This record gives sequence, structure tokens and C-alpha cells, in this order.
Amino acid sequence: MLSWHLVVLAGGSGQRYLSSEPKQFDTICQQSILEISIRAFITVQGLASIVVVSHPSWITRTKQVCSILNVKTPSVEIVPGGPTRQESSFNGVQAIKGNSRDLVLIHDAARPLVTHELISRILTAASTVCAAIPIIPLKDSIIAFDQGMVIDYPERNCLAAVQTPQGFQIDCIRHAHQLAKSERFANAPDDGILVMRAGYPVATVQGDEINIKITSPEDKIFAESYLNKRKTVTSS
Repeated sequence: MLSWHLVVLAGGSGQRYLSSEPKQFDTICQQSILEISIRAFITVQGLASIVVVSHPSWITRTKQVCSILNVKTPSVEIVPGGPTRQESSFNGVQAIKGNSRDLVLIHDAARPLVTHELISRILTAASTVCAAIPIIPLKDSIIAFDQGMVIDYPERNCLAAVQTPQGFQIDCIRHAHQLAKSERFANAPDDGILVMRAGYPVATVQGDEINIKITSPEDKIFAESYLNKRKTVTSS
């Protein structure tokens, strides 16, 4: 297996989570969401290094969480994020010290339920194509609307929801970020769009409906229930 690197985006300030601190530091089953997210990756074969991108105001707190991991191999580096997700991702990718043949997985810290199976699917696809992203086909009808009025019903068979981790060959994602900067393309919702607009192929793999993003108290309740059930099954 090729060496690969992990960039964890934990740069949120917590303003939308209605908490005294960012959601990545909230606890589920007595562990922070950030800790759970990182631990999901550290036992996967081939991981060479981890870069955690932190909001500048929360670097000390992020260091505390990473020290709990007690991981010396792979190495863990913490870098400050930028004002947007795209800029935070750029900082994380730039901090990687791998070679051009390595892969990088970019993951949102707020998705702590990522599985080894999904990580493996992404690594396999990204090693043969420039980039790979996990998707979930849409079940509901989708509309486009403007000022409260429906203007279109897009065909949902060719639409999907996108998750992380997203996997890339290092040269590919670095070039895509540099191109976006030179063209002043900003505020990308994820890294896949940067690679696509740079002209690289982006493969899709089956995502995981369990791999939710924690955005509300209800999401936290679901995550706690799932992790408790998984712990019970593992210990039985």
C-alpha cells in the first residue's frame, strides 16, 4: 500500500453549534468528537502523518486533544486554519511532507463515525485515479427554488450528497489549490470541486449513511447511540 497522510479540518469557531466551544471539542461517550475522528484513522495501514488544522484561537485546546491520543507514529502536527474551509484545507495540504506518489485524505473533524471500510474504499480509488470522494444517492425529490417559489425539479438519479474523507494524490490536490488561488476562486464547499475545476478526474465511491456530520444536538444523540451499540457488540 502507498503511504498516505491525513488532514483533519478542525478550524470551526463554534458559532453555529450554540456552544461555549467548537463542536469538535464536544464529547461523545466521554471522548471529544475530534479525538474520535482521528482515532478512526490511526490504525489504518500506511498512514504516515497527521495534520490537524485548528482555528487560531483554539490551538491550545487542539493540542490538548492530540496529546490525549498519545500517538508518536504517525506524527501529528497542528497548523492554524484560515477564515474559510478552502483556506484551512490549503494550509493543511501545504503542511504535508510526503512525496508526489503519496495520497492525502482530507476529513472534516465533525464526522466521527467514519469506518475503516469507507477509508479503504477512498484510498483504493484515489490510488488509481487522481481523486476520489464518497457519495450518498439522494432518496428525496430535490427542487431548485427562488424567493419561495419552485423553479425546477432536477433529476435526482444524477445527484448525490458528498461526504468526507476525500482522497487525492498529493501533487493533484496541491496544484488544484494553487490554481484556485491564482484564479481567485474562493469558498469552495469541499476539495473535490477544486480538483475537478483543475481538470483532473474525480471518482466516486459508495459513502456511508452512518458517516454523518455532527451539526445539531440530534446528530450527537445518534452518534452516542451508534458508538455505544458498536462498543457493546465489540465487547460481547
